[in-house]
Amino acid sequence: MDKGSIRVSQLQSTVAPTGEQKNGSPHFSGLPAARWRVRLGSAAINSGGSLHQVSRITLHPQFSIFTADHDIAVVRLADQAVYSPSVGAAFIAASTLEIEDGTKVTALGWGDLSNDEDKPTTLKEVELDVVNQESCYQLYELLKSQPDFLTWPSVTPQMMCIGVTDVGGKGNCAGDTGSPVMYGDNIVVGVASWAYQCGDSEYPSVVTRVSNYTHWVVENAV
Repeated sequence: MDKGSIRVSQLQSTVAPTGEQKNGSPHFSGLPAARWRVRLGSAAINSGGSLHQVSRITLHPQFSIFTADHDIAVVRLADQAVYSPSVGAAFIAASTLEIEDGTKVTALGWGDLSNDEDKPTTLKEVELDVVNQESCYQLYELLKSQPDFLTWPSVTPQMMCIGVTDVGGKGNCAGDTGSPVMYGDNIVVGVASWAYQCGDSEYPSVVTRVSNYTHWVVENAV
């Protein structure tokens, strides 16, 4: 345990919006785990670093594509990553870690830079604030009361909201799903899940709250 975090090697956390079970085995986007590759040590999306095969994808058993709740999965590499100046370990948030409203966090990803731009080819990051949970919940409940959004998810205790209030253009976007949200000394506190629009000035981005799944991640690390 270190600074409210737990270190787990040879694993990656992500979300499971396209995950499903087929013949008892998890598939992402219709492909079995063995068909996926993880690139380490490169900020470029399609080049550099080292490629690693995936041996197992574990979806959270309570994940629902309809509610987006428990939107988390653990990806196990077929071989151990070799640490280098460009490859290192992150920490997952401990179950006791509490983050106050307004805390600065960093979201990373290769997602769209806006609603009408193509995805970047290099990793991007943006500093965001943790948004009050109740305020975020009420905002999305108001959105859900409109006819076109009746089936949208609700913000639950398993989720966390991040953004910059009254400032547009900062937040998660299409293609960021599954990307980490970092806090402090390399601690993964969130995993990008869903949002109303790219960096909307009123509606925060919603991420999976990793501290609610610390024990589950550790249990699936073996």
